Amino acid sequence: MKGEALKMCWILLAIPVGLVLLTAMMLLAVRAVHAGQYKISSETGIDERVTIDINGIHQPLHIRGEDLSNPVMIFLHGGPGSPMGFVAPYYQRPIEETFTVIHYDQRGCGRTYYANRESHDPLTTEQLERDLDGIVDYARERFGCEKVVIMGHSWGTVLGALYAHDHPEKIQAYIGVSQGVNNLYQGKMVLGEKALALAENADQADAEKLSAALERMQPVQTLDEMDLNDLMTVSSLSAKYLSCDGEMSSLGQVWTGITSPYMNFTDVRWFLHMSDTQAFFAEQEDLMQEAFFDFDLNALGREWDFPMYFICGSNDCAIPQEATAAYYETLTAPDKGIVTIENSGHSPFMDKPDEFAAAVLGFFE
Repeated sequence: MKGEALKMCWILLAIPVGLVLLTAMMLLAVRAVHAGQYKISSETGIDERVTIDINGIHQPLHIRGEDLSNPVMIFLHGGPGSPMGFVAPYYQRPIEETFTVIHYDQRGCGRTYYANRESHDPLTTEQLERDLDGIVDYARERFGCEKVVIMGHSWGTVLGALYAHDHPEKIQAYIGVSQGVNNLYQGKMVLGEKALALAENADQADAEKLSAALERMQPVQTLDEMDLNDLMTVSSLSAKYLSCDGEMSSLGQVWTGITSPYMNFTDVRWFLHMSDTQAFFAEQEDLMQEAFFDFDLNALGREWDFPMYFICGSNDCAIPQEATAAYYETLTAPDKGIVTIENSGHSPFMDKPDEFAAAVLGFFE
């Protein structure tokens, strides 16, 4: 009997171990397949990770493209503090035929955070602008270009618009993906009201919860006054009632990340670090104040010296894209364009990667 019990214990132990090994082998296999799909095949191309020193920090970059003579595009991730460079080839492979694309994790987050453990000064928007300027100058010198294309997503459109406004002489064109126009807090209120109108006809409990949170949020003017619980309530219920079936699910985004050959343990560490929302907001305090309360694209003016392009998700639950469309109608630039990708959300490049790439390249035809 003792031998049979011991044998059963070994069998029960082997099942979860076997499942873990099988899952790990499957992930490695899928990552290997994706590595082949994402491979830069041209002899004149580049797929390089390099770390440069700018403004007192080590700044990791990931540079990809099929031809080094192509124009340079710098992608500014959202958040603040939400880098996604490790999944970039999933949506940008067609773009790499026309552009050399540079991704980086902004100061104070992701790989840049862990590359500079001894230097975590308070973050400011001005500092992030100086960092971006250093990266732009590095790209201009290395690739022999006078100007670069700036493409930002969400928070990246705040940083990108501010930088483009201050350094127009270095900008070939600007692309805002899920462009912020008014501050994010005002946008959350607008979306919350839209969701409330739907919730009142669908779920009275949701409607009451959403109405109470919106009422408490109404008088708030600064980050210090903001209640994160109310913000999360409005954000989650807005997503529940305003999202579409074309959006990539959270599970889908996780799968896309862990099956990317470019995701590593440092990326995982950062996203675990971000899971403490209260502490994370405190770390990014100045940036959150800028994003949620201070930024106003209208204040930067409506006359731009370079082409201005926007890409919107039809069901963006984070930033109301009606404001982007209204701003677009009034701006003047050497060229301008706006594309709304139907049945997509706040990250249309993840939801509809082919349509997103076609929109980007269409601007430059």
